[in-house]
Amino acid sequence: MKKELLAALLALSMTMTMAPAALAAGGEADDSTTGIVDPVETPDADEDGADQDDGGDNDSGDVTPPDETVNPSKAATYYVHVPSVTGGEIIPSTRNAAEDSRVTLSVHPEDGYTCKSLEVTDIRGRVISTRETDSSTFSFTMPAARVTVTAEFEQQAPAALPDSDSEVFTGLGTPGVSGIVLNPSPMPFLDVQGGDWYYSSVEYVWKHYLMSGVSDTMFDPDAAISRAMVWTLLARMNNVRTDVNPGATWYERGMVWAVEHGVTDGSDPLGVITREDLAVMLWRNAGAPGGSNMDMSRFSDFSSVSSYAQTAVRWAVGRGIMNGSGGKLNPQGTATRASVAAMIARYTG
Repeated sequence: MKKELLAALLALSMTMTMAPAALAAGGEADDSTTGIVDPVETPDADEDGADQDDGGDNDSGDVTPPDETVNPSKAATYYVHVPSVTGGEIIPSTRNAAEDSRVTLSVHPEDGYTCKSLEVTDIRGRVISTRETDSSTFSFTMPAARVTVTAEFEQQAPAALPDSDSEVFTGLGTPGVSGIVLNPSPMPFLDVQGGDWYYSSVEYVWKHYLMSGVSDTMFDPDAAISRAMVWTLLARMNNVRTDVNPGATWYERGMVWAVEHGVTDGSDPLGVITREDLAVMLWRNAGAPGGSNMDMSRFSDFSSVSSYAQTAVRWAVGRGIMNGSGGKLNPQGTATRASVAAMIARYTG
């Protein structure tokens, strides 16, 4: 019995002596032998014994930043600077544009000005390529920098007006002359209808800028016409600008031309013209060609033709310029606007 008690005490003494050394060496002591009641807890262990991620610092000590998403609406834009200039304005489609976006420039010249040049440069003075989309619009691709749009407008010189009787101009002149451009506008006269005998003749003088109406919409075909108006028509047919520096009266330039070319003596400019006098002026304008052997017996009133006009009337009848009506020429009858249009059209046609 004494031996057994002594052996137990010895074993207990050895266990208590070894426990501190085992703990210092990292070993684990049995609670039943050490007398330690409270277990040592591991704070970062989960139920499975794995380390918990508390979202804190990593092993290297670096802090991981949160994931950031770039907002497209906050993309960088650059300013389009357009200085003010004389003679016009350049209007950009936007004043602030993102890189690689398309910017359109609208050109607005003032009256009497045209855009001479347009250039786009960046902040360093480098020229940005532009593309002309039409006569008043340009475009360019925005760089990653502010740009300046520089434009120059120049004043147009007033159109020179011809002042010489020999000046050939577009629109007026004897048909067949190279370069004549007919009036593109439709005939606007409400009193000239398709079934009228003079319709094609009035259309002819309208298209060739020889005669206009008494108003914007009326031709007044049955009205009498003055001698001065016939002089003006003949001058226009010979490429004279009667609308440029006409003189003291609206017909002066036409009258001067007609007198200088032996078409008239210039008398009674505002008097109405007779049919035989119209034939005489057309004949003289044609160079007063020799007499015609045209048989005039079919006209019962040919004997009433004035002696100075007989050769001209024969010529006009022979050329189909003067036709008469009902077997009569009515040589002293007043020439109407419609009959003048018809004789002019036949003469030049």
